[in-house]
This record gives sequence, C-alpha cells and structure tokens, in this order.
Amino acid sequence: SRVAYLNDWTNDHHPSPTHDTLGHGTINTSIALAFNNKTGRAFTDANGYAYRLSSAPFARIRISKLFEDIDLNGNGGGFVVPSFTAYIAAAYQGGARISSNSWGSSCDFGCNSYTDDSTIYDNLVRDADPFNSDDQGMTILFAAGNDGDINEPSVVAPGTAKNVISVGLSENVRTGAGETDGCGVGSNGADNAQDVVFFSGY
Repeated sequence: SRVAYLNDWTNDHHPSPTHDTLGHGTINTSIALAFNNKTGRAFTDANGYAYRLSSAPFARIRISKLFEDIDLNGNGGGFVVPSFTAYIAAAYQGGARISSNSWGSSCDFGCNSYTDDSTIYDNLVRDADPFNSDDQGMTILFAAGNDGDINEPSVVAPGTAKNVISVGLSENVRTGAGETDGCGVGSNGADNAQDVVFFSGY
C-alpha cells in the first residue's frame, strides 16, 4: 500500500479511519499523488496525456485526519486537533518530510495577519519534532485562503507564517458563457488560468 500510516486525531471512531465525508482531503491527496497508467479515452486525452496523473504518482502518503466526519444531519466537520505540534511531530516520526494542509482560518480571524498559529508553524518548519533533540526540519504548505477576502488580496493564517509555503488556487478556463461548476463558480471566475480564484484570497 502507498499509505504509510494514518493518524486519526478526531473522535469519529469510524470502522475505516480514512473515511472522508467532506472529500476535501481526498481530492487534495489525489491532486498531489494520483497514479494512472491506463490507456483509452476514459484515461487519456486526444494527445495521449493521462488524466488524473499527479506530479508525485509514486510517493507514499501519510494521513493525519484533522476534521471530524459530517453525519447525515450535517453535524460535525469540526477541527479537533489538540495540538499543532503533536500532529506535525507524529507525522515527522512516521517518516513525513512534507506536510500539505489545505485549511486555514477565515478573514474573521486573521486575514493578512501574523498570528500565534503562524508563529507555531514557523517553529515547526525549523523543528518538526521538538520532543526529540536536534532540529528536524519539515517543508509545510498551507492554503493561501480557502476562505479569503473576496474583494481584496489576502492570505489567511497560518499561511501567513514566514517559513511555510502558501499556495493559492488558480482559475480554470471554461469557454461556455454562463456555465457554473459544481462549486458554484461562474464563468467570470474561470476565464484566466493566470488569476487566483476569488475565494482563494483573490
């Protein structure tokens, strides 16, 4: 298996700990690590380029589940990590050297602000496992703004930490006027691949 470990920091106690009712972690994992070696129209485009082939198709994944499942009534989905340091240190001890985090605060709690959480992650980049001697460095990535300001350029904490790599989401390009995708983004939010999409920090 390419799954090296699973640390479930939630209280879901689901029979399958990799259970992801939100789907957010699953889709981000597939963007980074998906593998496809099949052929045919369902798997390649007209030029032979593989669909769903990521930039690291042979890397192993180490999962840290940080958000509760959402039940049938829409309850749950909360962020329940007891300690940023604990889950990063456990990831490092499990062999991870890159941590990809597609989450962050909203602008209500620190848009373009250097917060206490930013400080913690700056320290964790330098020493991901402070429970052991010496410095154990880790590359830590954060979303620039899953819930950024839609009117002004913004980065949300802890993506504002100076030692992390903050990643914004670029627009797609759709040619059909008036089209809306599954996330409710209209054609004016998908007309330039050089633009950062409005909800990702504008």
